[in-house]
Amino acid sequence: MRGVAISLGTTVAQQLIRLGSNLILTRLLFPEAFGLMALVQTFMAGLAMFSDIGIGPSIIQNRRGEDPDFLNTAWTIQVGRGVMLWLGACALAWPAAQFYNEPQLLSLMPAVGLTALIAGFQTTKTVVANRQLRLGRQSAISLATQCIGILVMVVLAWIWPSIWALV
Repeated sequence: MRGVAISLGTTVAQQLIRLGSNLILTRLLFPEAFGLMALVQTFMAGLAMFSDIGIGPSIIQNRRGEDPDFLNTAWTIQVGRGVMLWLGACALAWPAAQFYNEPQLLSLMPAVGLTALIAGFQTTKTVVANRQLRLGRQSAISLATQCIGILVMVVLAWIWPSIWALV
Protein backbone atom coordinates (compact mmCIF):
# COMPACT_ATOMS: atom_id res chain seq x y z
CA MET A 1 0.00 0.00 0.00
CA ARG A 2 2.91 2.32 0.76
CA GLY A 3 4.29 1.80 -2.76
CA VAL A 4 0.96 2.85 -4.27
CA ALA A 5 0.93 6.03 -2.18
CA ILE A 6 4.50 6.88 -3.20
CA SER A 7 3.77 6.23 -6.88
CA LEU A 8 0.57 8.25 -6.81
CA GLY A 9 2.18 11.13 -4.92
CA THR A 10 5.14 11.20 -7.30
CA THR A 11 2.90 11.18 -10.37
CA VAL A 12 0.73 14.01 -9.04
CA ALA A 13 3.81 16.05 -8.09
CA GLN A 14 5.38 15.49 -11.52
CA GLN A 15 2.21 16.59 -13.30
CA LEU A 16 1.92 19.73 -11.16
CA ILE A 17 5.58 20.58 -11.77
CA ARG A 18 5.11 20.00 -15.52
CA LEU A 19 1.99 22.21 -15.54
CA GLY A 20 3.81 25.01 -13.72
CA SER A 21 6.81 24.82 -16.00
CA ASN A 22 4.61 24.89 -19.10
CA LEU A 23 2.84 27.98 -17.83
CA ILE A 24 6.19 29.70 -17.33
CA LEU A 25 7.64 28.54 -20.65
CA THR A 26 4.57 29.68 -22.61
CA ARG A 27 5.31 33.20 -21.39
CA LEU A 28 8.98 33.00 -22.38
CA LEU A 29 8.75 31.24 -25.75
CA PHE A 30 6.75 31.60 -28.95
CA PRO A 31 3.88 29.19 -29.79
CA GLU A 32 5.63 27.78 -32.88
CA ALA A 33 8.36 26.34 -30.64
CA PHE A 34 5.81 24.24 -28.77
CA GLY A 35 4.18 23.07 -31.99
CA LEU A 36 7.48 22.06 -33.54
CA MET A 37 8.58 20.32 -30.36
CA ALA A 38 5.25 18.46 -30.22
CA LEU A 39 5.92 17.23 -33.75
CA VAL A 40 9.42 16.05 -32.81
CA GLN A 41 8.11 14.33 -29.67
CA THR A 42 5.43 12.59 -31.74
CA PHE A 43 8.09 11.10 -33.98
CA MET A 44 10.19 10.07 -30.98
CA ALA A 45 7.21 8.51 -29.20
CA GLY A 46 6.37 6.56 -32.36
CA LEU A 47 9.93 5.28 -32.63
CA ALA A 48 9.97 4.35 -28.93
CA MET A 49 6.65 2.48 -29.14
CA PHE A 50 7.67 0.70 -32.32
CA SER A 51 10.89 -0.52 -30.70
CA ASP A 52 9.61 -1.25 -27.19
CA ILE A 53 10.72 -4.75 -26.31
CA GLY A 54 9.71 -4.75 -22.65
CA ILE A 55 13.10 -4.79 -20.96
CA GLY A 56 11.82 -3.26 -17.71
CA PRO A 57 8.81 -5.57 -17.31
CA SER A 58 11.02 -8.51 -18.22
CA ILE A 59 13.41 -7.69 -15.37
CA ILE A 60 10.54 -7.18 -12.94
CA GLN A 61 8.67 -10.39 -13.84
CA ASN A 62 11.47 -12.83 -14.66
CA ARG A 63 12.62 -15.16 -11.88
CA ARG A 64 16.21 -14.28 -12.88
CA GLY A 65 15.43 -10.57 -12.50
CA GLU A 66 18.28 -10.01 -10.04
CA ASP A 67 20.85 -12.28 -11.70
CA PRO A 68 23.87 -10.16 -12.79
CA ASP A 69 24.20 -12.00 -16.12
CA PHE A 70 20.53 -11.41 -16.91
CA LEU A 71 20.81 -7.74 -15.92
CA ASN A 72 23.97 -7.24 -18.00
CA THR A 73 22.23 -8.74 -21.02
CA ALA A 74 19.18 -6.53 -20.46
CA TRP A 75 21.42 -3.46 -20.16
CA THR A 76 23.25 -4.33 -23.38
CA ILE A 77 19.94 -4.73 -25.23
CA GLN A 78 18.76 -1.44 -23.74
CA VAL A 79 21.91 0.35 -24.97
CA GLY A 80 21.43 -1.15 -28.43
CA ARG A 81 17.83 0.06 -28.46
CA GLY A 82 18.95 3.56 -27.49
CA VAL A 83 21.46 3.61 -30.33
CA MET A 84 18.82 2.38 -32.78
CA LEU A 85 16.33 5.03 -31.61
CA TRP A 86 18.91 7.76 -32.14
CA LEU A 87 19.79 6.41 -35.58
CA GLY A 88 16.06 6.24 -36.38
CA ALA A 89 15.62 9.87 -35.34
CA CYS A 90 18.56 10.84 -37.55
CA ALA A 91 17.14 8.86 -40.47
CA LEU A 92 13.67 10.40 -40.11
CA ALA A 93 14.96 13.97 -39.82
CA TRP A 94 15.37 14.66 -43.52
CA PRO A 95 12.08 13.10 -44.73
CA ALA A 96 10.19 14.86 -41.92
CA ALA A 97 11.84 18.19 -42.71
CA GLN A 98 10.91 17.79 -46.38
CA PHE A 99 7.34 16.66 -45.70
CA TYR A 100 6.57 19.44 -43.22
CA ASN A 101 8.74 22.01 -45.05
CA GLU A 102 10.47 22.72 -41.74
CA PRO A 103 14.28 22.84 -41.99
CA GLN A 104 14.70 23.00 -38.21
CA LEU A 105 13.66 19.34 -38.01
CA LEU A 106 17.00 18.42 -39.60
CA SER A 107 18.81 19.41 -36.41
CA LEU A 108 16.05 19.02 -33.83
CA MET A 109 15.29 15.35 -34.41
CA PRO A 110 18.87 14.09 -33.99
CA ALA A 111 19.31 16.37 -30.96
CA VAL A 112 16.15 15.13 -29.26
CA GLY A 113 17.07 11.59 -30.31
CA LEU A 114 20.17 11.92 -28.15
CA THR A 115 17.90 11.67 -25.10
CA ALA A 116 16.96 8.14 -26.20
CA LEU A 117 20.62 7.32 -26.70
CA ILE A 118 21.50 8.60 -23.23
CA ALA A 119 18.49 6.86 -21.66
CA GLY A 120 19.75 3.59 -23.12
CA PHE A 121 22.67 3.76 -20.71
CA GLN A 122 20.38 3.95 -17.66
CA THR A 123 21.34 1.43 -15.03
CA THR A 124 19.17 -1.63 -14.58
CA LYS A 125 19.34 -1.06 -10.82
CA THR A 126 16.38 1.31 -11.08
CA VAL A 127 14.22 -1.47 -12.51
CA VAL A 128 15.48 -3.87 -9.83
CA ALA A 129 14.50 -1.28 -7.20
CA ASN A 130 11.01 -1.20 -8.74
CA ARG A 131 10.96 -4.99 -8.63
CA GLN A 132 11.76 -4.85 -4.92
CA LEU A 133 9.22 -2.04 -4.42
CA ARG A 134 11.87 0.36 -3.14
CA LEU A 135 10.17 3.41 -4.59
CA GLY A 136 10.92 6.22 -2.13
CA ARG A 137 14.47 6.98 -3.20
CA GLN A 138 13.62 6.56 -6.88
CA SER A 139 10.72 8.97 -6.57
CA ALA A 140 12.91 11.56 -4.88
CA ILE A 141 15.56 11.22 -7.59
CA SER A 142 12.91 11.45 -10.31
CA LEU A 143 11.40 14.61 -8.84
CA ALA A 144 14.81 16.19 -8.27
CA THR A 145 15.98 15.54 -11.82
CA GLN A 146 12.71 16.86 -13.21
CA CYS A 147 13.08 20.07 -11.18
CA ILE A 148 16.69 20.52 -12.29
CA GLY A 149 15.76 19.94 -15.93
CA ILE A 150 12.91 22.42 -15.75
CA LEU A 151 15.11 24.99 -14.05
CA VAL A 152 17.66 24.65 -16.86
CA MET A 153 14.89 24.96 -19.48
CA VAL A 154 13.43 28.09 -17.89
CA VAL A 155 16.84 29.76 -17.54
CA LEU A 156 17.70 28.90 -21.16
CA ALA A 157 14.33 30.17 -22.37
CA TRP A 158 14.83 33.40 -20.47
CA ILE A 159 18.39 33.95 -21.72
CA TRP A 160 17.94 32.47 -25.20
CA PRO A 161 14.26 32.34 -26.20
CA SER A 162 14.38 29.67 -28.90
CA ILE A 163 13.13 26.15 -29.42
CA TRP A 164 16.50 24.87 -28.21
CA ALA A 165 15.46 25.71 -24.65
CA LEU A 166 12.92 22.89 -24.95
CA VAL A 167 15.44 20.35 -26.20
